[in-house]
Amino acid sequence: MKKTLLRIVVVSIIVISCSILLLSCSNNEKSNPELLYAEWMSYIKDDVKFQDVIIPETHNTIAINCDKMPGLSLLVDLSFLNCQQDGVYKQLQYGVRNLDIRIGAQNGDYFGAHGLGISDVKLSTALEDVVRFVDEHPSEFIMITLYPYVSKNVSKPQEVVSLVSKIVDFDKYVIPYVPEAQRGNAEFAGIESIDLSKATMGDLRKTGKNIIFSTGNYVPTPYVNASRNVSGTWSQEFSVGVVANDGGLYEHLKELLMNENSQKYSIGLNRASGSGSDLDEILDTITGRKEKPLDFMLSDRPLFLELVSWLEENPEYLANLSGVCFDFGTYDHVQPGHAIRLNAAKGLVKKELLFRFTVDVNAMIEKQNINP
Repeated sequence: MKKTLLRIVVVSIIVISCSILLLSCSNNEKSNPELLYAEWMSYIKDDVKFQDVIIPETHNTIAINCDKMPGLSLLVDLSFLNCQQDGVYKQLQYGVRNLDIRIGAQNGDYFGAHGLGISDVKLSTALEDVVRFVDEHPSEFIMITLYPYVSKNVSKPQEVVSLVSKIVDFDKYVIPYVPEAQRGNAEFAGIESIDLSKATMGDLRKTGKNIIFSTGNYVPTPYVNASRNVSGTWSQEFSVGVVANDGGLYEHLKELLMNENSQKYSIGLNRASGSGSDLDEILDTITGRKEKPLDFMLSDRPLFLELVSWLEENPEYLANLSGVCFDFGTYDHVQPGHAIRLNAAKGLVKKELLFRFTVDVNAMIEKQNINP
């Protein structure tokens, strides 16, 4: 009797083990971490509000090689002007879905801009990258904020409108948004405006469109100023600092997320070197004392990972997170990967895809410093 019972137990253990192994193999056969990053939004449930999805965002998306200024860059290290290292297409491959595109005019064309510098990335190239990506991955929604850098003079917005319209087919790609005060105007008759603060992922999928513009006069109406009603977190007190500071920024971010009014935030991990007097700024630039966004990002990484753990342990505060904005988003998969994975912790991923989603995201995060 005992031997029979023992055989039953052993056989049961073998059957269960084989089932687990087969399930694991089945998932491994389907596993494709790179594809998951390219199509991670397809894993989000239809009934999830777009406002609630945690979206990776790059700060100064096309501020790349802004330090290559003829003459001046030979005398001064201007690398503090660079906020990213790869173009828009690669950022989208890394899971970024919110683009902060600031432009300046030079030699009759429009480029990324940051401070004193002009990027070598054209606005047209950035937009072409977006169109190429959504053609390849129609499950994804790309948000674009487009405006001139504060110190750059873009005096002919109609030229920008014309450029954008030539590259992006608005009827095909762009989700329309008509400001509420203008929805009764005859020119907007027949246009179904999508309210991004209320729309679900299912609502967006039904439009068959993929691109969302939030801007002023730089794209044709009625595609302007679309908003998820998600607040940023930039603070002169906490977002300006030095490398390896006391973590004040991250404590500030926790306080914001602990709010009781359910305000949604896209937290900004990007820092600035400091805003002293004009003379201090000039001297810091000349002497190379301006600290670099890449140095801030690497120095803050332990604090970022601690913040992620805190959010995973406190779902009531995670509920108020709707985005993560960072510099050097393609340095590796740590920043975008953890932002994407938090959607699972938030309960937004389709149940039947949760295992694969988690395994593939973790696999990519583990590829440390793959693009230094």
